[in-house]
Amino acid sequence: MTKFSWNILQNHVDINDLDKSDLADRIALQVLEVEEVTDNYIDIDVTPNRAHDCLAHIGIAREIATVTKKDFADFDFTDLELPIITDAEGEFSDEVRRFMTVEIDNVILEKSPQWLQDRLAEIGQKSINTIVDLTNYVMFETGQPLHAYDVKKLPSSSLGVRRANSADSVELLDGQKYQLDERNVVITDSNDQVLGLAGVKGGTSSQISARTTSVLLESANFDPVAVRKSGAALGLRTDALKRFENEPSPAMCEIAVLRFCQLLLIEQPNAEVKVVTNYYPKPVVTASVSIDHSTLEQLLGIKIDLKDITDICHRQAIAIEEANDSYVFTAPYWRLDLNIVEDYVEEFGRLIGYDKIAEKYLPALPIKVSAYDLHTQIRNTLVDLGLYEVQTYALVRKGDFSTVKPLASDKGSLRKTIAKQLAEALITNQRNAELFSTDTVDLFEIGSVFPESGEVKHLAIALAGKQKTTAKKLDKIKRSLVSVSENLVKDWNPEQIQGGTLVEISLQDITIDNPAELPESSNASFTEFSNQPFITRDISVWVNDNGSREELEQLIQNLTSDTLLSYRLVDEFSKDGRTSLAYRLVFQDPGKTLTDEEVNQEMNAIYSKLKNYELR
Repeated sequence: MTKFSWNILQNHVDINDLDKSDLADRIALQVLEVEEVTDNYIDIDVTPNRAHDCLAHIGIAREIATVTKKDFADFDFTDLELPIITDAEGEFSDEVRRFMTVEIDNVILEKSPQWLQDRLAEIGQKSINTIVDLTNYVMFETGQPLHAYDVKKLPSSSLGVRRANSADSVELLDGQKYQLDERNVVITDSNDQVLGLAGVKGGTSSQISARTTSVLLESANFDPVAVRKSGAALGLRTDALKRFENEPSPAMCEIAVLRFCQLLLIEQPNAEVKVVTNYYPKPVVTASVSIDHSTLEQLLGIKIDLKDITDICHRQAIAIEEANDSYVFTAPYWRLDLNIVEDYVEEFGRLIGYDKIAEKYLPALPIKVSAYDLHTQIRNTLVDLGLYEVQTYALVRKGDFSTVKPLASDKGSLRKTIAKQLAEALITNQRNAELFSTDTVDLFEIGSVFPESGEVKHLAIALAGKQKTTAKKLDKIKRSLVSVSENLVKDWNPEQIQGGTLVEISLQDITIDNPAELPESSNASFTEFSNQPFITRDISVWVNDNGSREELEQLIQNLTSDTLLSYRLVDEFSKDGRTSLAYRLVFQDPGKTLTDEEVNQEMNAIYSKLKNYELR
């Protein structure tokens, strides 16, 4: 989420007569999701596809102007006089897309004017001094990060950019010293000494101070992947990195330089801009996309007039050429996300309003049976037979494929079989069977295994009980799975494991002819699983033949607190006109370990109530 000051936005679009709440709704419908609206700012969740231009006040202001059909006021630098831009002299690595510097003399490191302090405060930023505050203000306004160096602390005003090496280290402005390596991209002075981490944070060796009178302003653009990896290698996240990793346009470097100089000269008219240098090896050219009017309407699903198309293009500064009922669109320099036909279809769709597009049913598609249908039918069959599905880790201690950075010592490779994990799951679940109100827990898993030949789906079934018992269960499962596919049971080779029997087969090349039926939604709800131990108690009650079992169970439920997790009937027999009902009660507190005393209190309440209670 990013905060945008209403006052800064007002510099570029007139929003004084707009209701902020209504405006936020329009932004949420046609631009980006809005998180919060206050009197000072609007908090917007800028998505990655628009972060290159909308992590800036001018980007959001342009969007507001478009959806409200108001005029957008761009920067005006016509009265700004600066020296002629010359070529930069430093050495620059391939990670640099553009690198500009501005040398400024006669600056004063003083307290920022009140308007600047207020604007930064509105978006949650602290005021430091005029120079630093202006670099921050311009970054939040244009989306282009800036950094200021003290010229007197540099051997010359020539800077460079390169990959770091293991001998490099730097103390950054956070006061921490970092050891660098080849993953880091660094800014260097003319003596090849590291000044800071490119696109992330500056260093202390050249930072400006109260005695600074001359500054060297850096406005650069770097490879987004290189900047992100460089910061990640040191665990650093900054506002500058957030913008660079989302690939702002290199053209913004010059806009930010002009804006900084414009604001500085307003506040400090005696400041002197001496030298402006530029390194721009491959100027970015935005793509041109051709699309027929009929194709545009077909993809949008509505009729659209040329007037609407040109109006949107004008407000978004998209160049349009019309010829023979087709268009050639060329995006402005700041819109790096408009590259293909579908990008423009989406652009027109959101700005026209998705609510203007009529609902239409999609054409019927031919039904194709896939592995999903096979897995779903297997899953439904086994669940109907009372088995529980589990998902175990695909990472194990040893396997044919190893991970570069293991999560743990026993999770360094991809498994070749499900058997071991499912056997362990059977033991664990059998130990906790009472939590499921059952004596036994039978399991299955449909999951990936990774032999040398590559990824394959396997079905594994683990049944609890002695061999004679599990043999009967397996026979029943076989008969049921045959209805899905005979190949499912053709190569079964059950093995005995601790506490039961396990069988595992490959689902490779097993196909079915019929699609699976999609399940209907239910009112089932889920509760968080507790890691606290549970305690069981058994209780037997004699009931007259005309007694109500439901009444007894309701009585048990009402006499206990929230710690009674479940109860179930485990035995029943009749004698002399009476019936004995034996229940197993399971107690558990999700927040702590229950003691015997606490459970005994619950049971005593049940005993005392049932002693003289006559069930009708």
